[in-house]
Amino acid sequence: MRKVSFVAGVLAAMMAATGSTAEDGSVKIGVLTDMSGQNSNFGGKGSVVAAELAVEDIGGSALGHPIEIVSADHRNKPDVGASIARQWYENDGVDLIVDIPSSAVALAVAGIAKDTKKLVFTSGSSTSRLVEEDCSPYTAQWTYDSYALAKGVAGTLVKEGGKKWFFITADYAAGHSIEGAFEGFLTAEGGEVVGGVRHPVGTTDYTSYLLQGQASGADVIGIINFGEDSINTLKQASEFGIADAGQKMAVFFMSDPQINAAGLDVMKGLVFVTSFVWNKNEETRAWTERFKAKAGQMPSDFHASVYSATLSYLKGVNAAGTDEADAVMAAVKAAPVDDMYAHGGRILPNGLHVHDLSLVEVKSPDEQKEEGDNMKILASIAGTDAFRPIEDSVCDLAKSN
Repeated sequence: MRKVSFVAGVLAAMMAATGSTAEDGSVKIGVLTDMSGQNSNFGGKGSVVAAELAVEDIGGSALGHPIEIVSADHRNKPDVGASIARQWYENDGVDLIVDIPSSAVALAVAGIAKDTKKLVFTSGSSTSRLVEEDCSPYTAQWTYDSYALAKGVAGTLVKEGGKKWFFITADYAAGHSIEGAFEGFLTAEGGEVVGGVRHPVGTTDYTSYLLQGQASGADVIGIINFGEDSINTLKQASEFGIADAGQKMAVFFMSDPQINAAGLDVMKGLVFVTSFVWNKNEETRAWTERFKAKAGQMPSDFHASVYSATLSYLKGVNAAGTDEADAVMAAVKAAPVDDMYAHGGRILPNGLHVHDLSLVEVKSPDEQKEEGDNMKILASIAGTDAFRPIEDSVCDLAKSN
């Protein structure tokens, strides 16, 4: 676990500041992430850097107190993540936990946050349960959920002629849930599932799964797995020439670090939904340059989301005049999210951050104009179209509001 302290101005001046009512004399943020596992390339140290950039942009202090950042590796184990969260919340004075690239770990931490009445803003988890069945007044889901990802990819590709789908899905609860969401949107748009297989997490040989998909007659092979599993699946699909033969490859999740790791020759033509395209405009370019200078890598959309979530939290602390969780969450929900990541975003009563997304396709090598120029935007998806309407939510917070 490492701690980084940011102090803006002279310490004596901060200590003399008036009007500060931070409960324990400091504002502390914990970045709970995957430092060494298959999610580390789009979480890990990059998420810590993203939080640090947000602290820099708020001025290094909140309510006249220095902002502290601590970080830890949850090792993709719910019990480890929950233990760290409880220690941070109950003993170490952590006010907010961010990131958490693992749905299972995020759900465990959200439970601890609810018990201790502390805040958790997830960027690395896409399970809809965080804002639906397991919603809490202390949880916000910042990047996207499985509903938005499935709707964006499946709904668009079916309309473009990808009627028949075959799924290769990681065999665990989140994978099953995401596949179900995809199937729901497919059938609603007139598509159908012609087959599917499930594989253990950490599988290295996808030959039999890909051959089944190739022989299925599907227009689209949907890949529902993560991290190294996704890269291995797509590398082997490229070796079989599946996309070159006319079948479209679609994934549930992808990011620039993964594309860079596998290369455009492997990833070209891949379609997915993302919340962040680094070269979309000058604002995102400038932030990416700051991130690269500090992290030594390209940012993922999770990294950009951690920045936005941390910045919005700190704005909420200043607006509320306290770090008391209920007051800060009320301030965050009352204000629009306006930064380089999201413009006009808003936090619904159930904690879901609604903002615009992009449907993108990975470029071929000859389409790339500069290093890291990996994606072309096929469509912009308005947040109100991408995310589940609040009136359809099963969360009690949605019903009470």
